[in-house]
Amino acid sequence: MESNEKYRIIRSLCVTTYSKANIKIVKTTFKRGKELISLLGNDTVIKRNVEITMRDQVTLRADLYLPRDERCQYPCLIQRTPYNKEEVYKKLFPPEMAAANGYAVLVQDTRGRFASNGEFDLYHNDVLDGYDTVEWAAKQTWCTGKIGMYGGSYGGITQLLAAVSQPPHLITICPAITNSLRYDGYVYEGGVFRLVSYIGWTLMMIQDTAKKNNIELPGSILDVLEGLDELHHISFSRFSDSKVIFEKTNELQKNMQRVLLTLPLENLPIPKKIAAYFFDWLKLWKDGDYWEKYDITQYYKRIKIPMLHIGGWYDLFTKHTLENFQGFSNNVAYQRLVMGPWSHGMYSQKVGELDFGNEAEYRDKLNALHLQWFDYWLKGSAAPIENEPAVQYFVMGENQWRKTTKWPLKETRYIKWYLHSSGKANTLRGNGVLSMEQPSYELPDRFIYNPEKPVPSMGGSILPLGMNPGPRNQKVVEEREDVLVYTSEPLLNDLEITGPLKVILWASTDSVDTDFTAKLVDVHPGGFAQNLQDGIIRTSFRNSYKSPCFIIPNEIYEYEIDLAATSNLFKQGHSIRLEISSSNFPCYSRNLNTGVEHSKGSKMKVANQMVYHNEKHASHVVLPVIPKA
Repeated sequence: MESNEKYRIIRSLCVTTYSKANIKIVKTTFKRGKELISLLGNDTVIKRNVEITMRDQVTLRADLYLPRDERCQYPCLIQRTPYNKEEVYKKLFPPEMAAANGYAVLVQDTRGRFASNGEFDLYHNDVLDGYDTVEWAAKQTWCTGKIGMYGGSYGGITQLLAAVSQPPHLITICPAITNSLRYDGYVYEGGVFRLVSYIGWTLMMIQDTAKKNNIELPGSILDVLEGLDELHHISFSRFSDSKVIFEKTNELQKNMQRVLLTLPLENLPIPKKIAAYFFDWLKLWKDGDYWEKYDITQYYKRIKIPMLHIGGWYDLFTKHTLENFQGFSNNVAYQRLVMGPWSHGMYSQKVGELDFGNEAEYRDKLNALHLQWFDYWLKGSAAPIENEPAVQYFVMGENQWRKTTKWPLKETRYIKWYLHSSGKANTLRGNGVLSMEQPSYELPDRFIYNPEKPVPSMGGSILPLGMNPGPRNQKVVEEREDVLVYTSEPLLNDLEITGPLKVILWASTDSVDTDFTAKLVDVHPGGFAQNLQDGIIRTSFRNSYKSPCFIIPNEIYEYEIDLAATSNLFKQGHSIRLEISSSNFPCYSRNLNTGVEHSKGSKMKVANQMVYHNEKHASHVVLPVIPKA
């Protein structure tokens, strides 16, 4: 750099941890004409707020990371995010790392978010904006014309939606912890609104939108917004500490409680002008055209590019990650799946209240995996990607990784474990039993569901935006009279379950509509009750998500409750437990038992619930058992 050049110089020191070494990088930032340029050591050039014009003349902005020699051509990696391009990338495959290994990296704010122009309209523009961004990058002098995409959560959806438009230069994508936008398993589960996850997500999103539109946010949620903003910055930090996140989330949960209790839901203190999509979710509570518009599952046969899918057993989108892998695996393009014990966006060994050991600490390994993946598909390296087993999954309990060729595992045996009791399975001190023996004549179990006093959520597969996700001790929940508890005898031998889970429940209620919940639990010898997966079904959605219909009070119905999937080794001396109830709040919104549309009701009714387990009505959980080799 010439000494007489009129550059404004800002020097700072930052430390980046890569898989092989701690690298100290001196960062120099200056202006060159209208461009804001940063130099990281001797390896990387960063061009801030590069303008990319979409087909409708709206300008989106991105930060461009290039190897120092700008005269060469490189494959380009793109991440499109609504979460602020200057923050979101830090945790998974940092662009500095990719640039130091011979890639151009484009991290772009999606339309209407942060530095980009236009109006944010949930997913509406991400198909064509994704196409235009990919093709713009491919034409640049610094690009070889080969493009890959990566990122997690919404950043995974932007990849899939871009792939729908089939840009000619898009070679491969790596969607992590993301969903397919299919109705069930996205905003709704079993016909029930995922309350805390999507209130938290919306409140996080509206802060930037309100700022850009000079809209004053309601005072009643300012403390919640402040907590979410702080949690957002901590969570996206490359050096985020799981203990700090846990504590900050607990603080936030207390402030969010009054928001979560709001009834009717349509009166939630969220400005409709800047979050119309949230109220669309509430209003369009049945499956239909709105949900089908962007449903990725309809494009499984159309999109034929290799993908690396990454998910976690305690992620909100476990089910969709697995479905995407399976759906795209039917095409000719190679698909790869990595499933760890993680919650949403946390690729570390400490999840919830458990430590899964060093093998689960995977951020550096995921960075290396991304690099290997892109080297193969975009540079033609000799790494034998396609010769490796397609599925890599973490077995909790054993705390080890396994590899296999297909999902679900071809050797899986689906075994029914039946509910039993003498009519008093309430609480963990009741007489509920879980076994492989089929029931004969048994008295049904009864409990009262009062939506004014719902069963509290304890961890689970939720977004970490108002509650701590992951494994938590369920003992407090299991002390309640409105929770039925069925527990096996301590196991004489280890038992591995890996695969999809479901509960078949025979039940009745004296209401026209109610909910039933199920939770699979690993009971440790010391009494720690580790939640593995949970699910819910709204009785009116028992047959169809498109055409719900009320039930006849006091009639017995069969319900199938989807518990997504897991991989867990129940060790010798552990017990298998199933909890049955009618609420899991605030993970899911409460059914008020009145039949009034879920977002409009405020009056509540107590429901009397009965669960049956006899020869004719054999309620059970189906476990995907993996035989010992």
